[in-house]
Amino acid sequence: MMSRGRGLSAIATVALAISACAALSERGSSTSPLEAAPGVAWGMIAVDVRFYELRESSESTLRKEIRSARAARGMREYGDTQWRIRTNYDFATSDGDCEPTRVDASLELRVTLPRLRDPDSLSPELRSKWRSFLRALREHQAKHKQIAMECAERVSAELAAAAAVRCELFDETMQSITEEVTSTCHARSADYDLRTRHGASEGATF
Repeated sequence: MMSRGRGLSAIATVALAISACAALSERGSSTSPLEAAPGVAWGMIAVDVRFYELRESSESTLRKEIRSARAARGMREYGDTQWRIRTNYDFATSDGDCEPTRVDASLELRVTLPRLRDPDSLSPELRSKWRSFLRALREHQAKHKQIAMECAERVSAELAAAAAVRCELFDETMQSITEEVTSTCHARSADYDLRTRHGASEGATF
């Protein structure tokens, strides 16, 4: 006899700290790729973008303010991104076995970025340098975001393909699959940061 059930689980409350993050425009008025929810079939994406404000207008004082702001937030790099995947699923039971019949995965990202309160106060040369820095941060973050999105998609696919197991082991099995996938994604992001020196080789340094 087969019956159907529904499971709801925050399986992957996995936070991944990423050291080099993208920025919006200096004034924060433009729409960043971070804010655009892609129409992917596996679920939803939500992004919470936060800023630490910078006021200084000379290069030396701005560097000092950045270091101070990062230290106050426990940030080792210019920005920080944390993400987690949440899943919920339906399952069918038969003779004590449970098998997934539907899986949804949603991705949540929280990004902390620098932002100049008054970019127009910078000299033309410094303003150009600052904008190049922000552009490099944005491009670096886009790669981290892509890794996270691919991770959520893979979690969904692998959970949906999971074989039937005894129902008392079902949640544990689903969580184990999720943790294995997210661990691989963590390694991908860490390797990317290692190869780019947290984006420095791409210009994401000031």
